Parts: sequence; C-alpha cells; structure tokens
Amino acid sequence: MRQLPGREQHGRLPRWAAALLQGLGAVVMTIWLASLLPYLLIVSLVVALLLIPTLRRLRQEAERMPYNPYAGTPFEGLFNNLQGRRSTRPMVDVTPPHRKLIRAFWLWRQNHG
Repeated sequence: MRQLPGREQHGRLPRWAAALLQGLGAVVMTIWLASLLPYLLIVSLVVALLLIPTLRRLRQEAERMPYNPYAGTPFEGLFNNLQGRRSTRPMVDVTPPHRKLIRAFWLWRQNHG
C-alpha cells in the first residue's frame, strides 16, 4: 500500500518513542515549575509590599474628591464611606517618575517644536 506524500517514515521516531519523549518533557516541566513557584511567591510578596504606599496615597486622594465618580455603580457606597473620613492633608502627585519625564518631554516638545 502506497503512502500519501508528506507522510514518509524516513527519520521519524516511532510512536512509542515520541510518547516517551512527550511524557519525559511533561515531567521535567512539572518539576521546573514546582521549583520556580516559591521564587514567584516571594517576588509577588515584595511587589505587593512595594505597592502599599502608592495605594495609600490613591485612597487618600479618593477621600478628598469633591464628587462621586462611581455614582450609579456598585462602588458608590464604598466612595461614600471614603468621603466620610476626609483628611486635611493636601493632594499628593503619585504619577510615576517615568510618566513625569515623558510628560515633561512632550510639553517641552510642544513649546519648542
């Protein structure tokens, strides 16, 4: 019986060998991902800790907003609770430094371009 073109068996692994290699690859990837998981958890913990000051500032700014941007949404009550705890501290710009640099560049380019 003739084979269709493109289905030649020259240099091709037998099915059992391909299945064995796939299983071995799956075992290696599973072990690698399991060993990588603790490092990923530590990195996520560090990132979460670094976000705490920024999130505090954002909450304080939301407390000082004069109107409710969430009117008519499920977050309306949350905003009203924040409004009840107003503080007298001034607003703080929490724009990341790279965004400030980009904004300054574009403003300079508009004025000198």
